[in-house]
Amino acid sequence: MGPRSVATPNTDKVFTTHTRSPPNMRDRINYYADGHPDFAAFAAWLRAVDTLILDALGVGLFDLPDVYLRGMFVDGLTSAEVAGDMIEEAIGGRF
Repeated sequence: MGPRSVATPNTDKVFTTHTRSPPNMRDRINYYADGHPDFAAFAAWLRAVDTLILDALGVGLFDLPDVYLRGMFVDGLTSAEVAGDMIEEAIGGRF
C-alpha cells in the first residue's frame, strides 16, 4: 500500500501519510545512532520505535517532537514503552 492523502479538518491543507517510512528513514536512523557505543542495537531499537509509531499514527519517529532517545535506550526502556509514551503524547495533544 502506498502513500495516501488526508485532508485535515478546518484547513485546506492535505498531508500525505505513508504506510512505511520514506526511503531515507534508514539513513536518518543510522545518522542519529552514529557514535553510540552499541550502534547496531541502538539503530535496531530506533527502527522498532519508528515502526510502532508509524503503525499507530501514520507518521514516523522523526515527525514527532524531539525526545532524548539515547538516554531512554541507555536507561533500558523498551521500544514499545518509548513508542507508547510518544504516541500517547501525540494523540493527547500535549506536545
